[in-house]
Amino acid sequence: MKKLLTILISLSFGQLLAQDAEKVYEKVNDAVVRIFTYHNDHTSHGQGSGVIIKDKGWVITNYHVLGDAEIIHAEHKGQHIKLDSIIAMDADKDVLILQLNKEFLDKFAKTIPTIKLGDSKKLKVGQKIYAIGSPYGFENTMTEGIISGLRTSFDSTKNFIQISAPISSGSSGGAVVNSKCELIGISTMVISGGTAQNLNFALQIDEVIKTSIAGKKPNTATKASLLNFYFQNGQKELYEKNYLSSIINFEKALQYLDHEESAAILYYYTGLAFIN
Repeated sequence: MKKLLTILISLSFGQLLAQDAEKVYEKVNDAVVRIFTYHNDHTSHGQGSGVIIKDKGWVITNYHVLGDAEIIHAEHKGQHIKLDSIIAMDADKDVLILQLNKEFLDKFAKTIPTIKLGDSKKLKVGQKIYAIGSPYGFENTMTEGIISGLRTSFDSTKNFIQISAPISSGSSGGAVVNSKCELIGISTMVISGGTAQNLNFALQIDEVIKTSIAGKKPNTATKASLLNFYFQNGQKELYEKNYLSSIINFEKALQYLDHEESAAILYYYTGLAFIN
């Protein structure tokens, strides 16, 4: 009888855990997007993940997902996620925050869940966590685990959550949430140990939210990324006949030019948008 009771308790506990995982996925899934990056010639650069913070109108991801690419594109279940601009980027912190297009957000607001942000100060080793991202392009794959440790990077610039939930290439920028569906971090890196187990790390959400380029002079690499982002966005809006949005993007691109001779093509495209 005691053995039967133990089996029944174990089965019930297992079913409860499964239900928790299902509920978390249902509440978080539609806020996690796939991100694709391309070079100027539209050849593929890479793929990653991102998280929509609906109440702020943001998509957050890792800076290395963009890297030296010139074009960034987000989608979910085949639906293009329209991005307007870069809110913040920091290569050292490995954070990129993108602004969602307001018209897009208004149109699809009902289908995008609101994810509550967790508090990094309340993180504890042993807490249950779930990671949702697109490893190797497999859209919104969910894994589960625990917080294995709380770590600081070797250069003391970043605070990581070490997690036992497996992540892989393409997971970067994806959501790491607790059992309350609170976003506590974004999947960031894997340390591969050869025959040993991989070590998986997420950047703490507090690190992501406080990232800003305000008051910080962009370095050369950052300027190039911003210039290319706004230029490509401006071209896209121009071809789609969204002329005001196109002008705004071209004017933002002009802010990051270092050489006057490079401005000619930007003025040309800005002029095209104005005359339409």
